[in-house]
Amino acid sequence: MSTASVNLGGWLDHWSRVGRWHARLEDMCSGLPPGRRPHEAVDDVLAFFVFCYHLRDARVSVGDSEDQVDAFIKSNGALALCRDLATATKHFEVRKPYVPTQHLMTAAMQTVLRSGKPQPCEPVPGERWVVRTDGGDKDLFELADECIEAWRTYLASVVLPATSPS
Repeated sequence: MSTASVNLGGWLDHWSRVGRWHARLEDMCSGLPPGRRPHEAVDDVLAFFVFCYHLRDARVSVGDSEDQVDAFIKSNGALALCRDLATATKHFEVRKPYVPTQHLMTAAMQTVLRSGKPQPCEPVPGERWVVRTDGGDKDLFELADECIEAWRTYLASVVLPATSPS
């Protein structure tokens, strides 16, 4: 019996993967892809935050200090909330949240579908997808953009030249 190995690559491959997940979110802004149901699209949004946060582990694996990466994440509101969403998605709760949230239940409960005025990104017309925090509702698509920019800032400080996800 032979076994197949899968090379998941290093941190650059993970960063590229984060970029591909982000592109899926951008593609949803003009509507859900054909055949895609809203709850499946919410899964994609949550998967983005899981992969985005876990760039942390990829950077630690190449020698970045855990304390350095964690301090950066904790100091950045977008990445701190990304971490909490990723943790809640995987573990269904966050025992020590970085961002005070009003709802730390299941991942599905953290994603709120809200009707209102048109938003820049509306996978479902008239619905805004947000996570509720003590600081107010945060649009998930705006948060995803902020997370990408935060990681670019971090990577620019530790890797020259900074690379963009593809």
